[in-house]
Amino acid sequence: MRRIIVSYGLACTAGIFYMASFNLENVPSNPNPMTLLNLRLKEDGSTNSAKTEEGGPIHPSSEGNHHHDPIVVELEEALDWKRLNRIARNHRSKYLNARPFPHMVLDDLFPASILIAIEQEIPESNLDKEGCMKGSNYCFKRKTDYLKSTIEKEGEMGHYTRILIGYLKSATFTTFLQRLTGISGIIPDPEYAGSGLHITSAKGHLNIHADFNWNNNLKLDRRVNTFIYLNPDWKDEYGGHLELWNRNMTRCQQRILPIMGRFVVFSSTDFSYHGHPQPLTPPEGRARRSIALYYYTNGRPEEECLNNTCDDKSHGTLFQIPQGCKLCQEGTCNAFKS
Repeated sequence: MRRIIVSYGLACTAGIFYMASFNLENVPSNPNPMTLLNLRLKEDGSTNSAKTEEGGPIHPSSEGNHHHDPIVVELEEALDWKRLNRIARNHRSKYLNARPFPHMVLDDLFPASILIAIEQEIPESNLDKEGCMKGSNYCFKRKTDYLKSTIEKEGEMGHYTRILIGYLKSATFTTFLQRLTGISGIIPDPEYAGSGLHITSAKGHLNIHADFNWNNNLKLDRRVNTFIYLNPDWKDEYGGHLELWNRNMTRCQQRILPIMGRFVVFSSTDFSYHGHPQPLTPPEGRARRSIALYYYTNGRPEEECLNNTCDDKSHGTLFQIPQGCKLCQEGTCNAFKS
């Protein structure tokens, strides 16, 4: 049975993005977005129709009118398109010229109220005796990524987590990312491939790597990574710094502490090497928590691919080993600013 993939943004306060596939024979000629959305809901067997509430998002998983929720009101104000446009305009040059590859670190992008609410939805008390998060979809215990739990299903996420992620996948926010990064045609992932909530407990780590470059379900190229850290009172000695390394793995040029509310965004290429490879050393019961979301485009520049060719589209995670040193802080590898 032939199917057609349709993506579009729905105009609303949150501008929620939605992507879906449809039976081609069921799609009418010249359909409008609401027709497609309700058709998708029908195909999924859902009895809920899309809602258009004043001040609230239009989304097939809408949880109702949040207009009077002070946490959501504050979030809407923080992610107002004029504010985001101003931030993108003010930081675009710095982003594009950042080393070792285009990236930006922003504090205070999101209001404290929503961050606190989300942090409480993934309490550290939910870590089991082995260091895995209860209710997680995966808990990796490999040499390359150790004691890293992931939650990739919306049904396992909390109320405010889902609300914030809805805004992060909205037309307003993807437009902000386009203006900041200079990458056009950005599309959020509706399926959380490798993304969602990430929780790493004590002694856990994630080795330096470049990410998978191709989403086979969406048939799109991975272009932008974003992280929001959810770690109150996180001290430098706890570790978990996000390290950014140069292309030949000889220089650690950024070492970013994952403090509460910090937002990190960077362009994802075949050599945007990053990770937090040193085992975490927080007090017992603490964990490094973040929201990770990835964004895609249809096609990418050849210079972002190994050997300047994107003909061999698909590869998995490309783990790397530092050259000339073992740690970011050592000798000639130490190229970051404190």
